[in-house]
Amino acid sequence: MCQSSDSDYKQLDGLVRKLLATLFRSDRKSVEQFADILTAKLGRPITARTLREFTAKSKERIRFPLLLLPVLLEVADEGKELRRFALGPKGEKAYMLGQAVADIVSASAQRRLLARKKRRVKRGKR
Repeated sequence: MCQSSDSDYKQLDGLVRKLLATLFRSDRKSVEQFADILTAKLGRPITARTLREFTAKSKERIRFPLLLLPVLLEVADEGKELRRFALGPKGEKAYMLGQAVADIVSASAQRRLLARKKRRVKRGKR
């Protein structure tokens, strides 16, 4: 079993709180909107106050439950850092590979679409 010190635990707790706070600040949705969406998706009340408590260093006994993570990341416009943290080092590599493939496929599709439009313009169609 892996042992860690109290300072490691507090450092990790602080990182999770910081990642959540960053997500809530940078996303287009307000904390209240996140609370409403999570409540609807999970079928149990999640308040904006609760979400804020997950980010507060002073609320040491209140922890972000892992159960909320997939739903939170699903509805967030932002959250890249939180997703990378949740995936861990190996999962992050796989995620980054998937993103690179998606970018290549997207670029290829855009080139094909542009070529198709050029052919139509040459033929006099729009």
